Amino acid sequence: HGLRLTLTPSKRAAHVVDLRADFTNTGDSAVSGLAFQVAVPKSQKIQIHPPSGQHISAGSSVSQLLRVSNPTQAQLRLRMKIAFTADAQTHEHMLDFSGFPSTVV
Repeated sequence: HGLRLTLTPSKRAAHVVDLRADFTNTGDSAVSGLAFQVAVPKSQKIQIHPPSGQHISAGSSVSQLLRVSNPTQAQLRLRMKIAFTADAQTHEHMLDFSGFPSTVV
């Protein structure tokens, strides 16, 4: 299905991290109906901005901004759900991620 997710963190303030989610279609056919859900631990709060699009043609990408407030400066942990349609098939993936460098916290 050829959808690649890249998360790029940047520290916004002492306890706030912006994450840019880039979704790149590496496949030969279009991706549509992109839905991205993210949860963080209760000690953190997340604000999810709308994506730049829900349709990604082959070789193109869309981005989405996430802002995480982390007052306890604990390691950022994300539970993500990505859903989309490609080649007339619906795909859904669940991912857990906590691999950001400590300088991001």
